[in-house]
Amino acid sequence: MDVLDDTRFAELTERHRHELQVHGYRMLGSLEQAENLEAARTRIAASIACHAAIKVNTPLDGPRMEWLLAELAQTEHPTSCPHGRPIVLRYAWKEIQRAFHRI
Repeated sequence: MDVLDDTRFAELTERHRHELQVHGYRMLGSLEQAENLEAARTRIAASIACHAAIKVNTPLDGPRMEWLLAELAQTEHPTSCPHGRPIVLRYAWKEIQRAFHRI
């Protein structure tokens, strides 16, 4: 999977411009009320990242899964989304067995 180039990013943001504006203003209240522009940009970037993310039940082939895991490993917080929600869960083997009524 290639990195999103400027042209493709512009296409995606233009297609979703109204939704991004509405969502951005809901998060900020208004630009005048934003505590600082950098914090506002960070929140908006996190929101865009989540909206563009691979969603549950999206079929992925082997190379795409490998790319995704490699990219994830390079992030500062590889076990959570930009909003802090977990994307990786750890279960003990006994918990898995119990869930499938094996013990």
